Amino acid sequence: MRAMFSTIAPRYDFITRIFSYGMDRRWKQRGVEMAGLPDGAVVLDLASGTGDFSHLVTQRCPGARSVAVDLTERMLRLARASGIAEAACADATILPFADQTFDAVFIGYGLRNFPDLNAALREIHGRPRIYTYIPDSLRSFISLQDFAERLRGFGYASVKAHGFILGGIGLHWAAKAENRARLTTH
Repeated sequence: MRAMFSTIAPRYDFITRIFSYGMDRRWKQRGVEMAGLPDGAVVLDLASGTGDFSHLVTQRCPGARSVAVDLTERMLRLARASGIAEAACADATILPFADQTFDAVFIGYGLRNFPDLNAALREIHGRPRIYTYIPDSLRSFISLQDFAERLRGFGYASVKAHGFILGGIGLHWAAKAENRARLTTH
């Protein structure tokens, strides 16, 4: 996985725009808007690629701090070159951060690439107050309904899903009993 993404890193943003018919910016912006980030939010841009979510978060919330984390160092070099100040190379199932470090987690296109989705969800759910996962399912990822059920299995009580591009991209909104909102898409 790391070698493949290292190879495509220079063309990653172009490929993403083509495969999403240019709609990836729109659903990512909507995800950031729906997250309702607090002033001074600390955000994890997980499986960050070149840092799209980090850019969108800091544009919408200038006082926010976003940390880009990706498995591929070459992607992170591109993120840093585009102005992302904080970036770390790490595996989503073993994150190098203390519990409760982040107010939000955004994932764009990453969940479908995690070899152990449940391990990644356990690792993330132990940390932030607000969760945002925004991945593209493509054909190899689980359906909107299956992902919603998986979220329910991890303790989310209220789960809503909205499909884009004939269900190829889904925006999920989920809340736990303590009324802390979580947003996710695939």
